[in-house]
Amino acid sequence: MSFTTLASWPLLIWRALEDGGHDPRPVFNLADIDPQLLGDAGSRVTESRLERCWIEASRVSAGEGCFGLEVARHWHPTTLHALGIACLASHTLMEAFERFVRFSTVVTDATHFHLEPIPSGHHFSWTFADESVTGHVEEQHATLATVLDMARLCVGGHLAPAAMHLAHAETGCTDSLEAYFGCAIEYEQPRYGLSFTTVDLERPLPTANLDLLSSSEKVVADYLSGLEHGDIVARTRGEIMRQLPSGKTSEETVASALNMSLRTFQRRLRDNGTVYRELVDDVRRDLAGKYLANPRYSITEISYLLGFSEPSSFARSFRRWNGTSPTAVRQAL
Repeated sequence: MSFTTLASWPLLIWRALEDGGHDPRPVFNLADIDPQLLGDAGSRVTESRLERCWIEASRVSAGEGCFGLEVARHWHPTTLHALGIACLASHTLMEAFERFVRFSTVVTDATHFHLEPIPSGHHFSWTFADESVTGHVEEQHATLATVLDMARLCVGGHLAPAAMHLAHAETGCTDSLEAYFGCAIEYEQPRYGLSFTTVDLERPLPTANLDLLSSSEKVVADYLSGLEHGDIVARTRGEIMRQLPSGKTSEETVASALNMSLRTFQRRLRDNGTVYRELVDDVRRDLAGKYLANPRYSITEISYLLGFSEPSSFARSFRRWNGTSPTAVRQAL
């Protein structure tokens, strides 16, 4: 399988090389990455070419500090396509991380991201989709720094993780990493990752915006549904989100939109430990909470946006999910 990543990621490498006084073109020629792709929103590069780009760029910039951190300094929310905007518009940092993990296929399908509870909070980490994905060290540093920059932008100020985990042994970048992240570093760990406290994760975000969240999630859903290759669960969720307001979403219509036969679609979902009905429930439950928090939508409107034929059907499902009625939750909010 050929794994791919948004071309906005190697664009950061290009800019970091330029800032360091290097011509990026020879590096990108060796990696066989067309510079024209870098300015095309939504375009992607294969993981093998991106890996070669990291290798060559790190070689060119050798001896000039920690290149991964320099790359991360050029990060922007749109580097993550509409997912970066959706994370910024989330209600809390926890929601932002959950959203990133859920829809990370937008950015890359070569890496699986995880958010797991620990005694003091949650640990954000990742594993590689296949043993063929080696993950250049500088790229892992850039990913860690980008994740932290996104979190800092969300909270609107300084934020230090509780700890940082690195899968490699200590390097000459230790001082720079400690200064950038402001936390203890644990080397030779099973995964790369960052830990955050519950207090930081549950803090309301000044960037929260329900209207922006809804619109950016629709863009994410449309993009995922259009990917030829990608995580079947994320793509299915995206297509369900897109089809729900029509009131005509079904297992057959989603399978058709993903260019699969119904039998193949069902088998691939089973292989990933889920079924269509569970994903519909999951998407509706997520969206219901967001819509109820927005006074623009009446409960009747929310019912139809979620694909229910009548408000009473929505009310029954909502009570099954949450043990209370949508009216009670709206009044509490």
